[in-house]
Amino acid sequence: KVNNKTNTTYQYVKGKVTEEKEIVYSAYNVGDEITYKGMKFYVISPSDTKQDYVTLLKAEPIKYSDADWSTTEIASKISQDSNGYLTTAYLYSDTCVSAGDQSGCSTGYDASSVKQIVDTWYRTKLAQDDLKEDSLGYKARLLTHDELTTNLGYELKTEGTISKSTNGETPSWVYNSDYWYCTMSPYNDSTSGVWDVGYGGILDYRYVIGDGGVVRPVINLKKAAI
Repeated sequence: KVNNKTNTTYQYVKGKVTEEKEIVYSAYNVGDEITYKGMKFYVISPSDTKQDYVTLLKAEPIKYSDADWSTTEIASKISQDSNGYLTTAYLYSDTCVSAGDQSGCSTGYDASSVKQIVDTWYRTKLAQDDLKEDSLGYKARLLTHDELTTNLGYELKTEGTISKSTNGETPSWVYNSDYWYCTMSPYNDSTSGVWDVGYGGILDYRYVIGDGGVVRPVINLKKAAI
């Protein structure tokens, strides 16, 4: 008999469990669609039958209506666009933005407003017991540069003096022509630049983090919750 929730296989003899065999989980490939809590996600890293969780990118950015942002410290930094997506001013630039020239600089993900946004969203919208910390120590976070270049078809190249990457193999669901969004990866070893996925899919970097960027979170979902 198979427990469909955990994919655990048991052998029953006269109504009693006599043997528990190795747990076999469902396998997922990059690009598989999963619906959880009424939201659509895409698998961004292969997950085999021995892994008990799968890493997912939310199909749509976080909606402004997903939480009561007025209760957070970052309330003054967020708004919504015409699609209802939460947009941010200075995702990473809490401590070093100059209002006059909007120069901006990165404080890093863990000290950023965008981490507060991701944390507020998943605690409001998701069952925390359904999530698992990944090797980076997060249950929910942003996409990384490594995931884009390792699993999602981006291939770095140089155009003039600017490092960018774009590739015909990149799935269309990774990007959108209507918005851009930051990753959690600093640009090279810089403390003042962040990689982002730009309009139309170009992977570029930003030093000035201004209005207009949406937030597309990544979660590590236990397969038992699917």
